[in-house]
Amino acid sequence: MEVLTALSAEAKRAQAKLDSLSVLATCAQRWGFGPLVGNASAIWGALKAELLPTPGVEPPGVGLGGNEVPLAAAQCLSRLLQVSCKEDHWELLEAVWEDVAVQDLFACLPAEGVGEAGGAAFARRVARVRAATTVLAAVCQAGEPATSRLHSLVMPKVLPLAAPAAPAAQPSLSNDGNALVARCLALQVLLSLLQAEKGVTTAAAGSGSESGSSGSWQPQLLHDLLQAVLWGLPPTSDISSSGDGDGETQPELWAAERSLYSPGREAALRLRVLQTLFSIPGTSDQLPGAQAQAAVDALVACILRASSSAFAPSQSQQQQQQQLGEAGGLAGAATAALCALAGVGPHAELVAQRALRPLAAAAAGTASGQPVPAPAGAPAASVQPAAAAAPKRAALAAVKALAGCHPACRREALSLLGSAIHQLLPAAVSPGAGTGSSALEQADGQGCAVLGPSSPQELLEELLGAAREVLAAALAPQPAGEPAAAGAAEAAAEGVDPLARGLFQAVMALPSKEVPHAADDKLVGAVASTIFQAVCIASEPAQQSFLEDSGAITHLQSAAAARARAAASVTAGQAAAAPAHVEGAAPLQMTACSAVLAALRPAVLSAHAGMSVGQLESLLAMLLSQAVEPQPCAGSSPAGWAALAVASTLNKWRPDGPELHKVIHCLLERHLFPLTMGAPGAPEPDTAAALLAGPQGAASLRSAWACLALVTRGLVMRAHPAGDGVLAGALGLLRDAELAETEDASAGGAGAIASVAEGGAEGVEVLMLESTAPDAMHAATGPAGGHRLLQVAEVARLFGAVLTSPGQQQGVSQLPGTSNGSGSGRESLTTAALALPDLGPQMHAVVKPLWQQRLFTVQSGALLGALQSSSLPPSPSQPPSSATTATAAAQSAAATASPLALALAHLLDAAPPGVLRAAWPQVLPWVPRCLAALLAEGQAGPQTATAGIEQEGSSASQAAAGGGRGEEQGLVLGLVDVMCEALMAEEGRQQMEGLLLQAVPALLAALQYRSSAQVRERAAQGLLLLVQLPYAAIHPYREEVLGGLVAALDDNRRAVRLQAAQARQAWLV
Repeated sequence: MEVLTALSAEAKRAQAKLDSLSVLATCAQRWGFGPLVGNASAIWGALKAELLPTPGVEPPGVGLGGNEVPLAAAQCLSRLLQVSCKEDHWELLEAVWEDVAVQDLFACLPAEGVGEAGGAAFARRVARVRAATTVLAAVCQAGEPATSRLHSLVMPKVLPLAAPAAPAAQPSLSNDGNALVARCLALQVLLSLLQAEKGVTTAAAGSGSESGSSGSWQPQLLHDLLQAVLWGLPPTSDISSSGDGDGETQPELWAAERSLYSPGREAALRLRVLQTLFSIPGTSDQLPGAQAQAAVDALVACILRASSSAFAPSQSQQQQQQQLGEAGGLAGAATAALCALAGVGPHAELVAQRALRPLAAAAAGTASGQPVPAPAGAPAASVQPAAAAAPKRAALAAVKALAGCHPACRREALSLLGSAIHQLLPAAVSPGAGTGSSALEQADGQGCAVLGPSSPQELLEELLGAAREVLAAALAPQPAGEPAAAGAAEAAAEGVDPLARGLFQAVMALPSKEVPHAADDKLVGAVASTIFQAVCIASEPAQQSFLEDSGAITHLQSAAAARARAAASVTAGQAAAAPAHVEGAAPLQMTACSAVLAALRPAVLSAHAGMSVGQLESLLAMLLSQAVEPQPCAGSSPAGWAALAVASTLNKWRPDGPELHKVIHCLLERHLFPLTMGAPGAPEPDTAAALLAGPQGAASLRSAWACLALVTRGLVMRAHPAGDGVLAGALGLLRDAELAETEDASAGGAGAIASVAEGGAEGVEVLMLESTAPDAMHAATGPAGGHRLLQVAEVARLFGAVLTSPGQQQGVSQLPGTSNGSGSGRESLTTAALALPDLGPQMHAVVKPLWQQRLFTVQSGALLGALQSSSLPPSPSQPPSSATTATAAAQSAAATASPLALALAHLLDAAPPGVLRAAWPQVLPWVPRCLAALLAEGQAGPQTATAGIEQEGSSASQAAAGGGRGEEQGLVLGLVDVMCEALMAEEGRQQMEGLLLQAVPALLAALQYRSSAQVRERAAQGLLLLVQLPYAAIHPYREEVLGGLVAALDDNRRAVRLQAAQARQAWLV
């Protein structure tokens, strides 16, 4: 009684009440509720004062303030009921139920009691309902048997209010505003109680406790609840016709404004109730099949109806956009309810059969000939004549969501998507299939609009994207103990294999002469990526069976034989310079076969029957010709997939014996070296010069270098000596270029290779496109020649491309024209315009441990040795006596834009952080010098400084440009990042202290780099980090650094100005 007295005292502080509530609940759990039975009414009276508003004084939200006492009171009531009901003491529950304030809930809910009053009166009514519902939710949180008892008391009174028994006989009861508000309030009560029950049941299931065990629903009550919630689904009227913001998918409960209660709100509440009900563990198990089927049908109808709402002619574009968002949200809520039904209970097969089939049909547009019934009461002018196209995206999103919740749904989704893709593929690749718009359509003759893909190609691309997402979900690990975990891999494989077979067979069945449109980058890449992913995740036996039935390698062998026959009368050098077109092989078909070859597991690839060494060489040679062949448009997908197939095959082929060595040697010496490094003993590669003379010479030559980089990466990953040989040859080319550059500089030449360090191969490539004659190139670029410029740029890029692909962080190789998200503008390993899989363990590549560390250590040592033995001036070790000498020292170091330094910059930019950190003592002295070399040309000419401001609209987009200025930005940013990371570590700061003579001018030069605001910001951060070094070391550079930072305070980017201001303040102090 002392506890109750302390709890009831109004003068007590909140903490005293919290302590009293805790003591009361703890005593009941410790000694049982028996000693407290006589005080049940008093206990409830004390708790009621904190939970319910005072009678007669009912401002909104009374008893539900932000303090902790009401929440603690609700928890205390739950704990007391949990103990008392288990001990068969129902006195406390009866006191709660019979309370006038709790019974007031059922007086506030009926439609005839709502009235037309609004404002404060309506808000007080909602507050009373909310307060009573809070008490009932606390009872639900007590678990069994209190929950079952509450069901029998509450549901018979609330369910009739949520769904009138005979709406046709009493139209005013179901259609007027009062009835709508009453239904919404009743649904909010149901939702609150179910959410409380879900919380305690889920927690009990996770802990193994029996307090929240399932089975609390009586069959008749569960039937009545489901019938009441499904009563208004799907909505019989246009839920968004009012245009007043209804159609919310997550409406805020207990809205105090009457105008917020609308048909859209009612539909959203019903969907949330269903989702919560199906999410309660064990509830779906008690649901009969007929009721589950009715729920599935209603939810599917909601998805299709919500996303196909028509527009009224009087609606503005903003109202149409709002309606589309609301309708899409309702479709998402219905999808969430379906996922809850499929993922928790035993009705996954039912959902797969009853929901996925109509949704997949709607997503594929196969039901376009069936008119969608007009919403009741909608004007005739707002009904769309072809409304079946509107719900395509909503249906497709539902298919993807359902596929991720259960293996049975995943298997069915893959099968249905495969069938839809198979049917749509011929129409999508036909001429003219890519025309049309895909966003919000213009209004038709009746002022209507349609949302969704409007062309077969766009629809096919979305279906292929959905299939890839489902395939990715099949690889996701299932949580331990989940029902979906058992047999997930087997169920996924059952759906993957038909998808791969059906799609590949559909592609190969296309007449090659009738699919010119299939050469489109986006479509070819989407088809190839889907086939690759489906084959890649298949098991070894499934891959073997697929390979035997599909004949992918056989088709490639036939294409290689056709190429050999076409090139029989041409010399080997001419054949490499001008690859013969493979007759009868469309780009889409060749790309599909290349994707299959790249996805195979090593055991499956090596065990292919009838593949001799000669056939393997012929097949890979044909793919190499495809990889460097001029494509219909710049950066076409077939070239990238062909190069990936070659690199993957050489990486995975077993055994690693003399036969494989012979194949690798022939491919490099006969097909790749003549196009890149030149034939052995030849001073100038004749075939590369022939490629340059072609209409797309520069692009073809860079494709050849990209293929060499990807093949070398595959060889180095498996520790094949041929990979080291390629890099050794590249180092030899760089040495020769270094010597030629030194001779040109001593003879007063223009220093052509130095310009490559500043802008990559951009200027050279533009020159080649304007005038491809070798004489004109020699005249424009000096004695080094156009080919030597492009060759040096590609050789230097090779070292970085072999070490780390640009998309390794995200698992895919980013290709020209895409951003890799890491700030690097480095070229990718292929020439496609879409993302390719990264050559790594996820595609079953043979990867030796620590291969990146070994590669970096060996190649950085070789490059550093070559740099140290070159004619570069030694690095000064003494600090300057003035800013002038510091600048002069920087210019002296920057003047040597060495090809070897450019290669080292690529290697440093590509090195993983852990590998680079271990090599700091060796590489840090060269980082400022490489950075100064990259910045030298850009700072020397005023054109770059003035034009850079207009170029930096987005540093990310500049870095993603690929090659040229974008590549330079990536290298500069990477080297500045290396210096900043070193300054953040104690061991790095110790080494940087002795490199200030080169580091400070390099960072100041980067602070003036107009092409990238991100580089300037990071340079200012590096100058800020320098203040952590000893004062005596940084003091000689104080005036020069402050002068550079003052200029940066006027930068046109706020982030740069902020970082410069912080750095200047630190240097002043």
